[in-house]
Amino acid sequence: MKIDDVIRDAPTEGTVYFLLTAYIDAVWRQGTDREAHPIVAKLPLSGIEDVEARLNVLMAEAHQHDVSASDDVIRESTTVFRAAALRLRRLDGERGDGVAVPATQIALPAA
Repeated sequence: MKIDDVIRDAPTEGTVYFLLTAYIDAVWRQGTDREAHPIVAKLPLSGIEDVEARLNVLMAEAHQHDVSASDDVIRESTTVFRAAALRLRRLDGERGDGVAVPATQIALPAA
């Protein structure tokens, strides 16, 4: 099972933010060229709008440079952030009260 599959099945918004934070820490803060994409690597997450903004950056990068096989991280990250954004919107809709839930601000310790 891949991380985007786990995010799609996450039972709560807090779980989505936790998984996405762990993904960002593992992929974007530990070796990937984070200077090239500082918005993607920044923690903590600050809500659904933040997740969607990062997704938009990744999608623009993928389309602008016609992502090649060497850019697997961009492709994978786009999939992961898209899954997170969709799951967060769905969970928000299932609540049905229209009240935004603040992001669980999880910051992993620096390595």
